[in-house]
Amino acid sequence: NSQMKAPSLPSFASRRVTIAGVVLLLAIGVSVLAWYVTSLSQRTAAARSFDEQAMRVQQLILDRMRGYEQVLRSASALFAASADISRDEWQQYVAGTHLQETYPGVQGMHFAAHVRDTELPAFVARMRAEGLKDFAVRPAGARADYYPVTWPAPLNERNRRAAGFDLYSEPVRRDALDRARDTGLSAISGKISLVGDPTGGIPGFLYVQPVYARGMPLATIADRRRAIAGGQVRRRSERRVRDRQVRRVRDRRCWRTAEEHQEHHRPGSKGSRH
Repeated sequence: NSQMKAPSLPSFASRRVTIAGVVLLLAIGVSVLAWYVTSLSQRTAAARSFDEQAMRVQQLILDRMRGYEQVLRSASALFAASADISRDEWQQYVAGTHLQETYPGVQGMHFAAHVRDTELPAFVARMRAEGLKDFAVRPAGARADYYPVTWPAPLNERNRRAAGFDLYSEPVRRDALDRARDTGLSAISGKISLVGDPTGGIPGFLYVQPVYARGMPLATIADRRRAIAGGQVRRRSERRVRDRQVRRVRDRRCWRTAEEHQEHHRPGSKGSRH
């Protein structure tokens, strides 16, 4: 057709530019998609790896806590098996558990007697007669019930400082003692500052196992409250607990509490008778 005109050069060039632009954009789109899929896959793998590591650490912590509880139950059985445990026998028992070797960071396991307000003067006098001439229940003050640390073990400098401290005088510790007493089961306190630490800066917690008077009924909460005797305390460095796990991907005569202490994680770290 003589009237048809060939496309002008600018129009033809424009279409070529448009085609090239579409190809370029498509190429970029495919590259972005490939990058997104690869990135998503890597994030998914990283999340899966993190979840697996977290589950392993959780299991290790649970296993360690069961170990602590077993030690406390064994000590509870010691009191159940004998009508009269002496201070020396308690020290020998704790030494025989090799706590610090088996559970690095554990500072000790303490016996804390349950003392009613009317019994306090006689209790303090008895402790002093046994050789603890400066023994006193602290903090001072009138309370209906006391749970002073009676037999700290082992008898090192840190644990000696805890002797006489009334665990029941502080709300967080008292809550754990009450729960263990009422349920007959071990209980863990919230975060506390360890009494044996002179700076008061080491955080930790109590692991409490109740010990009841032999032959007393324990069927109800009221029974257990009448029968409770005292408790035990164990202490452990928090930082050591955490780092080791991460690297390895409480009868009326006594309470037992396990006081575990843990130092803060620092950036750059690897990984009485009664």
